[in-house]
Amino acid sequence: MNDSYVINILKIIRYQFFLSKPVTVSEEIDVANVYCGCFVIVFLFVYILNSNISIIERVKKLVLVAILYVSLCVATLNYIWHGFHTQNGVPNRFSFLIIFVLLVISYEALISEIKVRLNCIIAFLGILFLPILVYVFAEYDSQYSQTALIIASTIFMAVYIVMTILFKSKYGGIRFGLFIIMLAEIFVNSFISFKNETADIVKLYGEMKKVESYVGDTYNDDSFYRVSFSDLGLRNIGCYFNRNYIDSFSSIDQNDTHIFMRVMGETSYQSDMRDYGVYRPLDDILGIKYKYYCNNIDYIQLSDEAIELNSDYFTNETNDDAFSIAYGVNKEIDGIKFNYSEVIENVNKLAYSMSGKKNVLRELHPSVSVSTYDFDISYGDSAWPELRLESYNNYEGIVNFSFEAEESSEYSIYINENYYLKLLIDVDGIRKVDRFIDTDSVYNLGFIDKGSRVNISIISSQKLFDKYGVMNANYPTDALYLGLRVFVPNEEVINEFVTELDDNQMKITTFSPDRISGNVYLDKNQVLFTTIPYDKGWHLYDNGEEVKTERYAGAFLGADIGEGQHELEFVYVPRGFYLGIAVTVVSWMIFILVLLGNKILFIRIRDNEIPKLEENNKQ
Repeated sequence: MNDSYVINILKIIRYQFFLSKPVTVSEEIDVANVYCGCFVIVFLFVYILNSNISIIERVKKLVLVAILYVSLCVATLNYIWHGFHTQNGVPNRFSFLIIFVLLVISYEALISEIKVRLNCIIAFLGILFLPILVYVFAEYDSQYSQTALIIASTIFMAVYIVMTILFKSKYGGIRFGLFIIMLAEIFVNSFISFKNETADIVKLYGEMKKVESYVGDTYNDDSFYRVSFSDLGLRNIGCYFNRNYIDSFSSIDQNDTHIFMRVMGETSYQSDMRDYGVYRPLDDILGIKYKYYCNNIDYIQLSDEAIELNSDYFTNETNDDAFSIAYGVNKEIDGIKFNYSEVIENVNKLAYSMSGKKNVLRELHPSVSVSTYDFDISYGDSAWPELRLESYNNYEGIVNFSFEAEESSEYSIYINENYYLKLLIDVDGIRKVDRFIDTDSVYNLGFIDKGSRVNISIISSQKLFDKYGVMNANYPTDALYLGLRVFVPNEEVINEFVTELDDNQMKITTFSPDRISGNVYLDKNQVLFTTIPYDKGWHLYDNGEEVKTERYAGAFLGADIGEGQHELEFVYVPRGFYLGIAVTVVSWMIFILVLLGNKILFIRIRDNEIPKLEENNKQ
C-alpha cells in the first residue's frame, strides 16, 4: 500500500466523526458515508485488545474491515463492490458494509469481558488524538465547523472511554447510561444532518413561491397545470416542475423520461433540468402552461450567497396552447424511436407521429464566421458547422462563432460536443448564456430581431475537464468535436398541429396526487396519450372498467381505448403496495402467535413446576 492509499483512507475516516457532513453527490474517491457513531472507534480498540476473544476471530474481522476500507480507494476493488460498474453520483455506496461490520465488532466488544490494563489506557489516550491526526492530512467537511467537529468528537470519545472502563468494572447503571449516550449521539447527528439537508429544500420552495408571487397570474389558478422555471438556476426541482404533484420530469424519479428529454435536447442532472432548451412545440405537448424567466444574469448563476430576490428580475409567459395531461393522438405514436444528437429530427418525428403535421421546427443555415485561439480547425460534412479541432496546448483554447439573424423569430441553438466546455452566448452584446456544458443540449435564445448579431464563445480547459469532464462516447477522443445547429419554430405548422389535437383534449374534473379523473373524445385511429411518466403503478379505468396501459414515446403512459367518448379515471397504487400490506399483516400475526405460544408455554411450565416445589417444601 503506498502513501496515497493511506492518506485516502484517513480522508475517509474523517467521515466517521460526529458532525461530519453526509456525502450526497461527488465524483471523488476519498469520500464515503461511514458515520455510525464515535463509539465504534472506541469499541474497535476495545475489541482489538480483548484477549477473551480468540485471536483468529479478531484477525478475521479486522482483515475484513481493512479490505473494505482499502476497497474505497482502489479502483478495481471499488468496481467489484459496485457490482462491476463504475460508481456515479453517490460514491462508495457499499460503505454500509463497513458500518455493519463495525457495529458487530462494537457489540462483541461490549458483551465480552476485558481487564483494563496499561495498554488499554495508552490506546484510549491515542484515540483522543485521532480527530486531530486525521485533520493533519485532510480537512473536515463539517455540518458547522472543523473546530466544532474535533471538539465534539473528542468529548464523545472521552465519555465513551470513561463509561467503558466503568462498564467493565461493573458499576451499576453504567450499561443503561452508555446506551442512552450512544443513541443520543446518533439521533442528534441525524437531526442536524436532516435539518441542514432540508434547509436548502425549504429555501428553494420559498424562492419558488416568491417567483410565483412576483409574476402573479399563476398564483390563483386552481386548475391542473405544469410550470417551467426557465433560466433561473434553481437546482433540484426539475425543469418541468409539476405544480400539482402528479409527477415531475426528473432524472432520478423516471429514467425513461430523462432519456426522452435528452433526445429532445434537454440536459438533466441531479433532477435539475437546465432549461435553456425548452421550446415550442415541446411546451405544448408536455402541457407547460406557465413559464418563468429570469432577466438577471447574476441570479442565473445562483450560489449559496444568493442575491436578494427582486420582482424586476422575473417575467412570466402564459402558454394558452398547452395541452391537457391526456389527449388523443395518432396510433403512429406507438413504437416511435428517437436518435441521440438529432434533436430537430426527433421533435419533428414526435409531432408528425401525433398529428401527421410535418416539420414543426425549421433549421436555418446562416452565414457564420469562425475564429479560434490555440486550435487548428478541419470542417466536417454533416451539420452546420461541424468542427474537428486539434489543440496546440492540450485542449486549451477558444472558439468563436458569429452570425447575423436572417429573420425575426424565436431562436434556439443545439450544441453537441465531446468535452467539458465553458459556453458564452451574446445577442447584440447582451449575455444570454453563461455556463459550463458537458453534454449535447439545446439553448433557447428567445425572440431575436432580424439583423441582430449572435456571438458564441466556447472555451476549452484541461483543468475543467480533469475536474468535471467526461468524453462523449458518440465522438472520437483524438480531438475536440463541436457541432452547432440553429433552428426556429415553424409557427404555421405548429398552429396546425395544435388545432389538429385541440378537440381531443381530456377535460379534467378532479385531480390529486394519486387520482385523476376526466372525460375525453377520441377520433378513429387515435390512442390516448398522457404526459404522466410510465409506471406500472398507474391504473386506468374507462367507464369503470380497467384497461391495459401502454408505454408511448418510450416514456409516457397511454392506452388504446378506441373511438368515442370516454369517462376516465387514473389511480396510482405503488407496485408492491398490497403485497407489502399482506406481508406486514402476516408478520404481525406470526409475531402475536409466537408471543401467545410463549405465554401458554410459560403458564404450563409454571403450573407443573409450582405443585412440585410445594410438595418438596412439605417434605
